[in-house]
Amino acid sequence: MPRRPPFLVASPAQPERKRFRLMEFRQPTEKLSLYQLDGGIPWIEAQKTQADLYKWFRMDLAQESQPVAENILAVFIQPVWPVLDGDTGADVSAAPDYVYDTRRHQWQGSSALSKLSRHQLPPVLRLTLVALDERDWSRLDVSASDALAEKLQKLVNTEVFTSAVKYEADVKKLETELVNLKLGFRIFSTAVQMPAAKLMSQS
Repeated sequence: MPRRPPFLVASPAQPERKRFRLMEFRQPTEKLSLYQLDGGIPWIEAQKTQADLYKWFRMDLAQESQPVAENILAVFIQPVWPVLDGDTGADVSAAPDYVYDTRRHQWQGSSALSKLSRHQLPPVLRLTLVALDERDWSRLDVSASDALAEKLQKLVNTEVFTSAVKYEADVKKLETELVNLKLGFRIFSTAVQMPAAKLMSQS
């Protein structure tokens, strides 16, 4: 709503539409603080906790984010390593809970995950996008859409895609839940190769 032109805010022809939206964080270059010196070293190198390391985007997330698409319930990003023993499967152990951070070593010391991810891009990212049908939302009144939104937020934030090894099962569970809620939807999935990734680990 804060981004709507003033002449549309009170227009009955353009009512407020509460929807799930895919947002993109676009921080202006002049606000980028990652490499500003802090005690003689770049700010990003000086951080010791996960919360502090993520402040650079979380503090301005609402202010500097722009809508990209409507009716996108969720996007899940899963780092994947190829299995090198002849199996056609994929290794997801580098991000068992979907959290992958190339600077994990700054807030988790010398753990196995931090060694594997240190300054290392994953070779493949599996992307899963869940889109909802606009017609199902447009027929709901405000109270009904708010109640449904709460159910969906709980579903995608706490009930699915919390364990990487359960990916296929979670896709099926999500599909079943959306069908039970009588919502039209499409689930898109693709794998994106990262050419800059190097299959190596820090010793």
